[in-house]
Amino acid sequence: MNNNLSATLKKLSLPILITLFGVTLIIFAQTSDQPPKFGISAILITVSGLVMLYFSLGSNIAKIATALAVVLGIAGSYVYYTVTSDVINIDLARQLDKEMDELIKQNLTDIKTAQVSYKEIHGSYAKDFDVLKNFISEGKIKIAVKNGGVPNRRLTPEERSIIYGAGDQRALDYNMTEDEAIILSKSSNPPAELKGFVRDTILSSFFESSFGAPAYKQRRVKMGFPEFKVDSIFYIPASGKRFKMTITDSVEYQGVKVQALLVEGTRKMKSLNTKTTYSFGSASSPALSTSWD
Repeated sequence: MNNNLSATLKKLSLPILITLFGVTLIIFAQTSDQPPKFGISAILITVSGLVMLYFSLGSNIAKIATALAVVLGIAGSYVYYTVTSDVINIDLARQLDKEMDELIKQNLTDIKTAQVSYKEIHGSYAKDFDVLKNFISEGKIKIAVKNGGVPNRRLTPEERSIIYGAGDQRALDYNMTEDEAIILSKSSNPPAELKGFVRDTILSSFFESSFGAPAYKQRRVKMGFPEFKVDSIFYIPASGKRFKMTITDSVEYQGVKVQALLVEGTRKMKSLNTKTTYSFGSASSPALSTSWD
């Protein structure tokens, strides 16, 4: 009797395991956000297990039932495999979309940084990306140089004469100002406290002070971005298309004619099969706010 029971359990073990696996998948499909294919595969696997279980208990057509169960099991497994592959592909698409989302924002931020500096030097925005590219690579910007502090004391009569002229008799009631310190530091015999005192501006490479700076490079590495290349920032990542730049020279804003700048681009989100537009600036005001803030 024990031998018969053992043989029966062995015969039923595989159908029971297949059936339980299918039921588990059905429950999972009902309690989570899964595609329809997933539910179909779960049902097929469950049915194949039940058919095998039924005819394992004894039937004249056991061979036919077993064959049917095998076919259903293979069909269910195939559907399950395709669903699993789809889920993996969706996860990969989501990860890629996330990476491209951050990179497109970085590219637009870099264009914005370059345009703001270009306008500070030239009085207006670069008219196109070729002009802006040349500025990024070759342009110079003014950098403030500051060294030393203003002495915390009043001027002496002699220092007053150096700054304001020998006949000046203004009261020496207040401590030395920064403007006064600058003049004294450039005199033929500056006070000891002002030796090495500097308040000046110098021309420096825009690229080295911005995109070549260590902090900027470290951020790109931390974010997983590729190495900075000036040509690439004008393109929408993974599309081969350039951003669209619109410059309006005479926008009425608070009673004054100003220049407006709008840079925008649209990319397809593969994981959602939708399109998203990113931009900064405006065609009707001088604001340079971004679309994602």
